[in-house]
Amino acid sequence: MPDSRRRTAGRRAAAPAPPRTTLSLAELVSAAAVRAPQAVALACGPDSLTCVELDRAVAALAGELRERGVRPGDAVGVLAGTGLEFVVEAHAVLRAEGVVVPISPASPPPEAARMLRIAEVTMVLADAEREEHAWASAELYDRRCGALVVAAGARRGGPNLVPLRTLAAAATPPSPERVAAATPAVILFTSGSEAHPKAVVHSHESLMWNCQCVAREMLALGSADVMLGALPLAHSFGFSAVVNAALLAGARLELLPRFDADAAWDLIYQRGITVLTGVPTMYSRLANHPRSTRNTDLRAGVVSGAACPPAVAAAVRTRIGIDLIERYGMTEASPLTWRTMAEAGAAGDVGRPGWGVRLRAVGPGGGPLGPSREGEIEVRAPGMMLGYLDPADTARAMRDGWLRTGDLGAVGADGALTLRGRLKDVILRGGHTISAAEVEAVLAAHPGVAEVAVLGIPHPDLGEELAAAVVLGAGADVAEADLERAVVSQLASWKRPRRWRFLDALPRTALGKVRRDHLRRLFAE
Repeated sequence: MPDSRRRTAGRRAAAPAPPRTTLSLAELVSAAAVRAPQAVALACGPDSLTCVELDRAVAALAGELRERGVRPGDAVGVLAGTGLEFVVEAHAVLRAEGVVVPISPASPPPEAARMLRIAEVTMVLADAEREEHAWASAELYDRRCGALVVAAGARRGGPNLVPLRTLAAAATPPSPERVAAATPAVILFTSGSEAHPKAVVHSHESLMWNCQCVAREMLALGSADVMLGALPLAHSFGFSAVVNAALLAGARLELLPRFDADAAWDLIYQRGITVLTGVPTMYSRLANHPRSTRNTDLRAGVVSGAACPPAVAAAVRTRIGIDLIERYGMTEASPLTWRTMAEAGAAGDVGRPGWGVRLRAVGPGGGPLGPSREGEIEVRAPGMMLGYLDPADTARAMRDGWLRTGDLGAVGADGALTLRGRLKDVILRGGHTISAAEVEAVLAAHPGVAEVAVLGIPHPDLGEELAAAVVLGAGADVAEADLERAVVSQLASWKRPRRWRFLDALPRTALGKVRRDHLRRLFAE
């Protein structure tokens, strides 16, 4: 039976300021092995790793990377799904003092190759399921860039394949070297509002602060907790708020490679899950599933990636018996604010800032505005990025040390943040942040397309869905399927528009700007 005393965790009332950690990301695994060597750190289906096995696997793979020429500061791509292999590979790169470059498995080889090129990776790590994907991406980027596969189910190795069990059975390693706090640790790609992907560089310190904030201040995680990890690990939410937070707190992490509500309920029932993390769509499907029940060990759920509809939070509260903690943040800085959704709040309320986070609203000229006045939200936080790889991107995003979020909102006298909308033209679909400009650029390159506008329209399950309004060139004979193929050949599948309209012309203002409000009404019809 669930322990009702645990359900209060995650509330903001008496959250102490988290102590400043002295660890680096490269020491998270080794510290867990010292603290509880035989405790299960990770499980994925029938496979699992204890803390000491994880430490051995990470150290052994780090040694393999060094033998293959990876040097401190080198970038290494990781193209793997939500499984044991991703965690081992990412932390092996950190143990080798390299920089992790997570690549979403949903990115087709041309898109993945662009990211590898931007990050200038030395090599690519993959799991067995994505071996061909990794090699294709690496060869498109640079024929000298190879791929190394770690396979959980393999019994024998090869020139470019290492069985996970072989790594886990290696000798117990010495403690890793301390890595300076400001050293780059991870490069994450975010669409933002630009047509080109932006490479966000995080330090060991910023990502340690991220996972520490989640584990200690937001959730009070401990060794009795079991977290469900169903999020993509190539994104900051999955890697920091799930994997690293669990390692820091000593919680067991149950990984689910592909989210399915029925499979998730199996784990909740059978593995004693206490904490959920997910996007609104996941919670909607869990709450509305025939097997949903309040009779579990669940005590908390964190929701992020898009604004969570109050109806979803109410359904989770009623049918599952937990209050959702809604958090606000971005790849560049996270988490920034959060709130328990059982608490009354105005529309757009995303809670109060965590320890050390400073928020302000500024006017068009960049001047700070007073309490409750609406402007662009800017932030300074311990978990903030070092910058973008492209200095021009950094210059546009920063103002006197403050990060421009591109969100419109107001900061109350008590520090509470209320969001009113987005200044940047992005679409939030099922927890993914999608640049309309990036999708438009691919469609505009099609020889039959004269003009195109991509926008987000409301969707009851995903939050927003991609819609494309297309003007064809004279005499062009192009169908939806042709354009869909063009998108999925270049971009991840979740960036494909599902709604299409072919128009004679795009509606525009007197100054030539596309009237997206008119297009939204057109799709609503």
